[in-house]
Amino acid sequence: MIHKKIVLLTLVFGISLVSKAQQTPAPKQQKSILILNAKAHLGNGTVLEYSAIGFKNGKIDVVTSASNVVKANYETIIDAAGKEVYPGFIAPNSTLGLVEIDAVKSSDDESEIGTFNSHVRSLIAYTADSKVVETVRPNGVLMAQITPRGGRIAGTSSIVQLDAWNWEDAAIKTDDGIHVNWPRSYSRAGWWAEPGGIEMNKNYDPQVKAIQEYFDNAFAYLGSKNAKKDIPYEAMKGLQSGEKTLFVNANGEKEIIDAVLFKKKNNIKKMTIVGGYYAFKVANLLKENSVSVLLKRVHDLPLLEDEDVNLPYKNAKLLVDAGVLVALQNAGDMERMQTRNLPFYAGTCAAWGLTKEQALQLITGNSAKILGIDVPQLLFQGVLGAPLSFENGIKNDELKSLYNQRKAQLHWDNPKLLINELQDMFLIVESKYGGKEEGVVIEFSDRLLKWQQTYQLDQEARALIKMKYQDEPHEMVDYWDAVKNSATSIVQTIVIRNRKIEDLIQELATEIKNFKLTFSHPKRSETIVKDDIQTTAKIMLIKKLKGNNNALVLGKFRVLSNAHYDIIKRGLKLYDDVVIAQVTGADTKDTKDLRYKMLKAAFPNLEIVQTSSGNLIRIITSASKNVNAVLAGSDRVQSYKEQLRTMPGVAVKETKRSDDDISATKIITNIEDEAYFKANTPKEIHSMYKEILKTYKV
Repeated sequence: MIHKKIVLLTLVFGISLVSKAQQTPAPKQQKSILILNAKAHLGNGTVLEYSAIGFKNGKIDVVTSASNVVKANYETIIDAAGKEVYPGFIAPNSTLGLVEIDAVKSSDDESEIGTFNSHVRSLIAYTADSKVVETVRPNGVLMAQITPRGGRIAGTSSIVQLDAWNWEDAAIKTDDGIHVNWPRSYSRAGWWAEPGGIEMNKNYDPQVKAIQEYFDNAFAYLGSKNAKKDIPYEAMKGLQSGEKTLFVNANGEKEIIDAVLFKKKNNIKKMTIVGGYYAFKVANLLKENSVSVLLKRVHDLPLLEDEDVNLPYKNAKLLVDAGVLVALQNAGDMERMQTRNLPFYAGTCAAWGLTKEQALQLITGNSAKILGIDVPQLLFQGVLGAPLSFENGIKNDELKSLYNQRKAQLHWDNPKLLINELQDMFLIVESKYGGKEEGVVIEFSDRLLKWQQTYQLDQEARALIKMKYQDEPHEMVDYWDAVKNSATSIVQTIVIRNRKIEDLIQELATEIKNFKLTFSHPKRSETIVKDDIQTTAKIMLIKKLKGNNNALVLGKFRVLSNAHYDIIKRGLKLYDDVVIAQVTGADTKDTKDLRYKMLKAAFPNLEIVQTSSGNLIRIITSASKNVNAVLAGSDRVQSYKEQLRTMPGVAVKETKRSDDDISATKIITNIEDEAYFKANTPKEIHSMYKEILKTYKV
């Protein structure tokens, strides 16, 4: 699949077009619909003044500028000029559909008896035809995270859309997270009518210890092979892998700090603080540990009498300004019927410091990110092998228009021609990774492929392009300092001990994706800046692992000479392992397999990285082993050091050659002299002499 440059969250949210409550879910969409010329607020900070929003099969299939859309692809066109369109709003941490009438016990299913109820699934108790649910849709609330209450561990939430026949139809993401009610270190004595003073909770430490013991037992169970299933512990699966989020209800400063420490201690990948009234006091800690906040209800009084009376209104801005990912929720008294007021709560945040688009994100884009339901728009998802399959895989109108213009000329019977034709077509469309200038990245199941622009294969042309991004010396220093600081803060959040490198790299990728930049570069896009941070962080991360003192040897290896062989052998004595980078350019592409065969014959157990250029940064980051040093001849030392100036901790080690060393060029020049060949190459490749002779004989 090819990802669009802008992530359009409206794909998930849907758009509120209903004017009144309606119990019966909408029928299946029969005709495709295109809404044109409305001012569209996308929920990610982006506004399209004249938009095109297309619906097919009950889902939004395109959100773009009105000038880019192909109208002929839609059966019904609605001109919405002068109107404004918003994403559907999301209500996290909600009990919608769990309680109908508070005073009627039989209609109240929001909590279960017991203290540790991780296995309780709120989804199966959700009532899709609730009368309360009907009241929130007309105000634009189209999705909710249905969440249990009660106990120390309340249970498991799920995310639903609010126009469904039953809970199966409603489910969008099942069992998305575990909800913990963190103990309070201090609480107010008395009751609401006669409140008392603030008292310390003497049982706070034992209560926290009880949570830790439950998690210890659950993770121990999950890490063992048990014939007998423990359903409550089974429900805890996914917290350490990131499949589930740990939602911690906490408002106090101490409680929030303890929860973050709990996350780090237990290797919880994703955590969200629910409530977070005093989260602004520890915002840096939350940001450093990638902990988001579902903020306590906005329309409320301060918790303490001597606080700023407007603090509940200002809280969202304080967190946003600090770089914390924050969204709004509305748990508390009368929470279900008050859900319809979600857009007004966002409006209050706008009145107290946020921009209107930032406030909108609090109930749309940010909510989607926290709940893990934000997905990018696809340009293409399918198979390149047949016209019909390809046509069905096109998800983008610009690409579809190009295809319709060119499909009669495409050579489906000639794969080589076809690939070139498709490449020319795809490269016209903007991609998330690099854009038109760099090329288009396509994801096929287990690997990424890149269609490059022609200039990418021309070194001189590439050099001219790169000049546009060249830093001034002071800019370079400041920029890379910021990159390294960001990388350091991310790596500090990752627990390394007793974990596989693949899992660490995967977690790093997730952290980078969610990382909010605090700096920018005038010549680099956000994608490029994050790529620099990821590269730096990856190196820092890998260097912390045992057995990572490895070296890299780079070369074309046209013939594996004794000089090459000795350099690699010396590297194996000095380092844990050696990675060989085999460079294949235009002049050596015909001998790629032969050269690889020679290297493999001499060093069957070493990692060999295939590369089309001498870009050390790219080579080092693509290797599975950590590279701490690059072994280089005297003529390459300085140029290698220049390349590696932005890579922390990678040294360039000079390997001096003796006067007796014979180069690969000399061996090829004298290739018909078998005795000369065998005298100057390792014995491991002597059996390949006839094959090498045939290749290089003039």
